[in-house]
Amino acid sequence: MPAADFGSFSIVRTSNGFSLAGELPSADVKAQFLDSIGQGMPGINLVDNLTINPNVKAPEFAGLGGVFSAAMSIPDFNFKLENGAITLTGNAPTEELKAAAEQAAAAAWSNVKIVNNIQVVATTSRPSPAPVPGAGGPACATLQADITELLRTPIYFDTNGATLAASSQGLMQQIADKVKGCADVKVAVTGYTDNTGNDVINVPLSASRAKAVADALIADGIAAGNVTSSGAGSAKPVASNDTPAGRAQNRRTEIMVS
Repeated sequence: MPAADFGSFSIVRTSNGFSLAGELPSADVKAQFLDSIGQGMPGINLVDNLTINPNVKAPEFAGLGGVFSAAMSIPDFNFKLENGAITLTGNAPTEELKAAAEQAAAAAWSNVKIVNNIQVVATTSRPSPAPVPGAGGPACATLQADITELLRTPIYFDTNGATLAASSQGLMQQIADKVKGCADVKVAVTGYTDNTGNDVINVPLSASRAKAVADALIADGIAAGNVTSSGAGSAKPVASNDTPAGRAQNRRTEIMVS
């Protein structure tokens, strides 16, 4: 149905997932909507600001997983459905990602006008300098802080598995590029889970995910001898495990450098 047939709606990329706002006609439709997103992006953290209004109609759900997947590499992605049109905003690293977001939105609502206001933030492509023994510099002094900032975008894996999601490959390259500019840096990757299940499952899963991240960093040019990985299961939670949002924060991969 045309976008004008239902109320305003927005999807906003946050530091660890997406925030949803808008109106849906019933609690059942809302549950179906959230479930469709979960199927498209397993494990994604959602901030639910949706409200119920029986006077509005429900949008189509089928293609939303593709919208979320396409937007994972756009850190400030914003999708707004209002006045019969969908407007996309944010800063994409490439023209291809900008186009992919538009194509995913068009697939979700083929009969709705798409306004693609995503900006492409050009980056200078040049080979990373080869580390020189003893070399450092200002960038190396802030290396850990830089990596921590990059990890505000979570590392994603296939559901219940340890295969690195395609959407996280670019993040791995960014981290590797930071590390390669500093000589002899040691990288320690630690995986964590929430407290669902038990350590018999969680510790090996977290270890396998940490190893997948370590392997990706090595593949991106960091010396294998400088990278270690380990899994800590549900130890050291950073948020309450009593809520879905808290559990999502606890399912994380930390990268420390020394």
